[in-house]
Order: sequence, then structure tokens, then C-alpha cells
Amino acid sequence: MKVNSFVFGLIFSSLICIVMALIMSFVVLALNVGFTEDFFLRWITSIGVEFLIALPVSMLVIPMIQKGLSKFLIIK
Repeated sequence: MKVNSFVFGLIFSSLICIVMALIMSFVVLALNVGFTEDFFLRWITSIGVEFLIALPVSMLVIPMIQKGLSKFLIIK
């Protein structure tokens, strides 16, 4: 499937954000609250909140990091 760079970036960032939200919310919730009766419900809620924050941030930050990094490193 052919997509332009914007669509690729959106899909890539979304997948990375979902994976990071799953892992980070699980770890942070387990450390802060522990495995309580409502752990799963709290975890699902926190995944959604994390994703809604992480996606726009990653869409802004990733291009800035790539641009800054390309000033110092050359890809072979």
C-alpha cells in the first residue's frame, strides 16, 4: 500500500503511542496503586488518557527530534 509521508507518520506515531501507553500505564498504575479489584478498569481508562496526550505530543516532538538529530548525524 502506498501512502504519503504524513499518513505514514500518523500511523507510525499512533502505533508507538498505543504500545507506550499500554506499557507505561500498566507499570505506573501497578507501582502507584497496586493490583486492586478495579485495576483493569483503571488501566483501560489510563491507557485512553495517555494515548490522547501522547499522540499530539509525539506528532510535534518526533519531527523536531529528527530535524535536530539530522544536524549532528549523517545516515549512511
